[in-house]
Amino acid sequence: MDEVPPPNATAAAPVDPLDISPRELMRELLPAARRQYVKAWELLADASTALDRRRLARVRVKSIAADHSATIDFLREHEATFTGDERSNARHLASELERHVEALEKLATISARGLIESVTLRPDTLGCGKRFRVPAQPPDHASGASRLARSNAAAKPRDPREQRREDRPFSDRGPKAPRDALGTSKHPSTLGDTLDEETRAQLAALRQDLEP
Repeated sequence: MDEVPPPNATAAAPVDPLDISPRELMRELLPAARRQYVKAWELLADASTALDRRRLARVRVKSIAADHSATIDFLREHEATFTGDERSNARHLASELERHVEALEKLATISARGLIESVTLRPDTLGCGKRFRVPAQPPDHASGASRLARSNAAAKPRDPREQRREDRPFSDRGPKAPRDALGTSKHPSTLGDTLDEETRAQLAALRQDLEP
């Protein structure tokens, strides 16, 4: 990809604002400023751009913003000397360059992912047209976030009652059997076989007294 043009490349030849009208100045500066912004955005929004190229591009972007700021100051200072349409042209050019300066300052600091996600920093938002290349997004950003969103959307909230049932021990025992089918838990005891005759007789008498 081409590097960002140097700051003095805003026009085919150096332009002296004192020698031309605001309309001519606008025709000279705005198209070049828009081309520069597109090139800077494409370079800095590309995550694959090498670190040294990214650093150099940011320095040049700051220089371009400084050049625009100087032009804005000139137009504001001499606005009173223009009349009619020329005054409107001077105001329009200053306003457009102010938008570019604000965006360029952000280009020099924001990350590549931030540039891709930002709507206000896109070239078409700044009036640079729609003919610009949108860099490919990294796989983890392009598909990972969407997969996570789909998985979160597909997950259903779990009923707390189901979790409580699973936490109970022996939760898979199945339905309870009727009580009449369980029989009795009583069983004959062999303890009486070890007692003497007199004690067994006393126990038998006690059980007989307790029975209704």
